[in-house]
Amino acid sequence: MSREPQSEWADIVPHVKELTDDEKTVLLLQNLWHKKGHNGCTFSQVVAQAPDVYHWQASLVSEIDCHTSEKIDQTVTSAANDPTIRLLSLVFPSVKSERDLKSLLRVLTLETNTVFLDHSEQVDDHVALSFRFLLENQSLAWIMGFGPYDFFAETRRSPYIELVIPVKPKPDDTYFRHNQDKSTAHVADQHLNLSEKVLDQLWHNTFRKTRKVLGHEPNVFSGARTTFTVTQEMMEKIRE
Repeated sequence: MSREPQSEWADIVPHVKELTDDEKTVLLLQNLWHKKGHNGCTFSQVVAQAPDVYHWQASLVSEIDCHTSEKIDQTVTSAANDPTIRLLSLVFPSVKSERDLKSLLRVLTLETNTVFLDHSEQVDDHVALSFRFLLENQSLAWIMGFGPYDFFAETRRSPYIELVIPVKPKPDDTYFRHNQDKSTAHVADQHLNLSEKVLDQLWHNTFRKTRKVLGHEPNVFSGARTTFTVTQEMMEKIRE
């Protein structure tokens, strides 16, 4: 496998020297999915063009094992304490099957101290799971999840399982059309140094693009309040 220039890797993966070429490729492919706008949100598409500029760091969690919860907690806590990071992506390349996803969800539901399940909502034969992270100012960060499962909304079907976690409170200069509730922090809250005209265009394009990708109006499974969607059958097995 050919090596990319160090500077290109480092834009997306600050700890690039610690990763193998295969691991770097995983993170670059996941970033490329966001960069191409497949998640429907044009604000995050802008951020994905230059993760270093917008303080979005990616970290890879290689395996799901007895150390996974500790790795997640350490990475999230470190990012929350790092003033240069606003968004943290945790990417899980080994989570590919439904069994793998159940294992990860058990970790997030029962073992992690930083990430926790705030609530779940059943709609027909699926369950929307909302994971959160408590920030230093006691506001709740809404965690968005992505991954390669056909029971995820189209705007969430990325190459690899990923958690995107806002690790800083909502900035004071959040675009005025976004949720202004200071008790929550969202992925789309990030400050973009763009004119109001451009921001307005991004706002309207987000709704158009999301509808196009989904093929229908947004719902609970694609909304920002939901991290992951699972089948009712899978949820019952997770709770066993």
